[in-house]
Amino acid sequence: SLSHQGYSRALSVSVGPGVAAPAYVYFALRPSNEGQLSPRIDPMATRVLIADDEALMRKALHVFVSAAPDMEVVGEAADGVAAVHLASELQPDVVLMDIQMPRLDGVEATKGVIAASPRTRVVAVTTFSSQRYVVPALRAGASAYLVKDTEPAALVDAIRDALDGTCTLSPSVTSELVASVRQAPEPAPT
Repeated sequence: SLSHQGYSRALSVSVGPGVAAPAYVYFALRPSNEGQLSPRIDPMATRVLIADDEALMRKALHVFVSAAPDMEVVGEAADGVAAVHLASELQPDVVLMDIQMPRLDGVEATKGVIAASPRTRVVAVTTFSSQRYVVPALRAGASAYLVKDTEPAALVDAIRDALDGTCTLSPSVTSELVASVRQAPEPAPT
């Protein structure tokens, strides 16, 4: 569909015999001097791929990221398999990665994205703040871990921080991790 902001191409990513994953690639457009749409090419813009199995969440994240003048969404994936494939093809700067997705969860997809695109940073965006989810995501290489009640401005800041090498954790995630450390038994002296 063509719009004033750009257009997308729906893809079906082949992931095996008879198995395909839905994905979308975005081609950003801007008005030209003649009033027609032409490709928007901003080499300085942060290129973001969104991976979430919920269409409503993908669209909301798209709106938040696209509102930042220094960022553009280059694609969307509805599961982890498509996320790894698109990251390999598009080489985004950042992937916003849901943790619980069908076919390949966000932790395994994070490993796959980093293997396929080593410069790409992964920001986990999920509903779970338990260390049961946080620790594996960070071990897989996630540069940040946010829960889905994060304010849009904080999400955009976390994307920028991830590119700068700073790990951002949602306050509820930090609280959960601190509580688990405080409750853990003291290690035996060596």
